Amino acid sequence: MIEILEEIVREISKHPGLFVLELIQFLLLAGLLVFFIPRYLKKFLNDRKERIIEDLKRSEEAFEEHKIAEEEAKAIITRARENASQIIKEAEIEAQKEMEAIMKQAEEEVKDIIGRTKEAIDNEKRLMFKEMNEQLVSLIAKITRRYIEEALSEDEKRALTQKAIISGLEEIESI
Repeated sequence: MIEILEEIVREISKHPGLFVLELIQFLLLAGLLVFFIPRYLKKFLNDRKERIIEDLKRSEEAFEEHKIAEEEAKAIITRARENASQIIKEAEIEAQKEMEAIMKQAEEEVKDIIGRTKEAIDNEKRLMFKEMNEQLVSLIAKITRRYIEEALSEDEKRALTQKAIISGLEEIESI
């Protein structure tokens, strides 16, 4: 390092005017830099500082908005869960009511079918009894006719026929 200093002193002593000129240039340049750079640098730094402050404010605002949005989202999710459970309960109640209505309708249909079946059975019984009565009457009439033909004389037959006609006319008149 001493060698470098010695070399510098030798150069200065060879050209002292050049050294003074370079020193003056250096001092002028340093003065200009000290005078002008802080103004421009200060303006640049202030502008940058303001932008950073604005960005920080926007960042904080965005963070706060994010927090608010997150809280709102949580509230919405909570309400949605509550609504979902409410909707499920309502759907279960509605399904139960619908099932009861369907069961009631099915019971009514079964009662109706049973009623119609009983009515059809009763009608068939009546028809069967009517046919049996008709057959019985027909059979009794045949038996009676045969008995009358074999057992009664002609005069008895006429008297019996007249008696039946008079009895039938009396019944007709009473109606």
